[in-house]
Amino acid sequence: MQKVKMPVLLAGHTMTYECVLRPKSLQLSLKAEGLSSAQMVLDEESPDAQVGAWVKIFYPNGGSGVYTVKKVEINRITNERTVQLEHGFGTLQDAVAFAKLDPRSLGGDSNTVAVDTAIETLLNYQSTWVLNECDFDEAQGWSFTNSAVYGALEQLTKSVANCQWEFDQSALPWKLSLKEIPSLPECEMRMTRNISTMKVSLDKNGMFTRVYPTGANDIHIGSVNDGVDYLEKNTEVWGVIESVITDSTIKKKDRLKAWAQTELDKSAEPIVTVTISGWDLSRATGEELDRLVIGRICRVPLPKYGTVLKERITELQWKNCIADPESVTVTLANSRKTIQGVMAKQSGGGGGMKALLRSGKAWHLSVYMGTQSLLFYCISAWVPTILQAKGMSMEAAANAATALQLLSLPTTLLVPIVAEKIHVR
Repeated sequence: MQKVKMPVLLAGHTMTYECVLRPKSLQLSLKAEGLSSAQMVLDEESPDAQVGAWVKIFYPNGGSGVYTVKKVEINRITNERTVQLEHGFGTLQDAVAFAKLDPRSLGGDSNTVAVDTAIETLLNYQSTWVLNECDFDEAQGWSFTNSAVYGALEQLTKSVANCQWEFDQSALPWKLSLKEIPSLPECEMRMTRNISTMKVSLDKNGMFTRVYPTGANDIHIGSVNDGVDYLEKNTEVWGVIESVITDSTIKKKDRLKAWAQTELDKSAEPIVTVTISGWDLSRATGEELDRLVIGRICRVPLPKYGTVLKERITELQWKNCIADPESVTVTLANSRKTIQGVMAKQSGGGGGMKALLRSGKAWHLSVYMGTQSLLFYCISAWVPTILQAKGMSMEAAANAATALQLLSLPTTLLVPIVAEKIHVR
C-alpha cells in the first residue's frame, strides 16, 4: 500500500476543492453493508470542517469517497477537533419517498417491478444520486410507504443475492450502481500457528438446516419433492434445525421449491465472523494486501467443526491510515440477506397485505376466531342475566353458567387431537 493522500475539504456541496486538511490521525471503516465511516483529529491550526460539510477521503487500498461531517467535538484544553464523518450514501437518509409505492407506482405491473426500475423511482425523490448500472433484471413485489430513500434501498437489496453497492463520486450527481459480486472463493486461508490475530465468532441465530416452505393458499412442495414437504442441508454438520418460511405471493409449487432452496442455501450455516490483521490474512492466503478488498470471498477452514466456509470480506478498518496505512483489520463473514428480506416482504415490503386478503385460510381463521369469541362472551356475559330474567336466583344462574364453561373443556381438548389425526388445520 502506498502513502495515503490527505483528505480534502470541498467547497459547499460541490466537487470543487477548497483546501487540504492535515489530520493528526484518520480512522477509517469501509463496510460492505451499512454506511462506511471515518473519524479524524484536527489540530488548532487546521482549517475548520463544519457539520454538514463534504470531505473527500482517499483510501489506502486505492479509490476515494466523499463523506459528510456528522459531528465535531472540540477539546477546550488542546483545541483539537474530533470530526466524525459518514459516507455520502447516507445523504439518502435525508430524502423521503412521501407516497405509498406499490409495484405499479414503482413502474412495474400490478404484482412485480424490476429492481432497476424500483431503484430509479426511489432516487427520483432526491437529486444528489442517480442510478448508473444494475446487474440484476429480476422482479419482485416490493412496496414502500413514506420511507426514507436509504432505508427503502437497503430493504430492496436484502432480497437480492450476491449484490453490493458501488459508488462513483467523481462528479455530481453521484452515480450509484448495484453490482453482482463473485459467489465463488477467490483465495483460501492456510491455517498456521503463526496466525495470532485471528478471532472467530459463531452465531446460530436465524439459522436452519431443514425448511418447510408454504406459499399462496397454503401450498406445499411435497408433490414436486418426492412426497417430502421439506428441504434440508448440512444436517450432518450442524444437526437438524427446523423452520417454516412463507411467501404468500408464490402460487406455483416448483417456484416455491426453488425459492425455498435459495433461502436454505443462505441459512444452512451459522453466521461466522472472522477478524484478522491484514498482514496475517495476506500471509495465510498468499494474496497481496491491496487485493484484499470488500466483497472478495475466501475459503476459511474451521477445524473444530470439520468444515470449510466461504467467507466474504465485509469490512476493512484502519486505526490510523495516515500514519500506518498498512495496519488494517479485516472482517470476513458469511452474513446472509435472508429471512429479514422475506419478513419485510410479508409485512409490507412486497404486497403481503393484498395476498393476505386473498388467502382463504386467513378468512377461515378470522371467522372461526371471531365466532368462538362471540359465543364465549355471549355465554359468560348474558346467560346469567337471561336465566335470572326467567326466574332463577342469582346463585343458580351463576352455577349454570359455570357448568356450561366446564362442559366445554372436553371439546376444547379433543378438537386439536382429532384435527391432527385427520390432517386438517
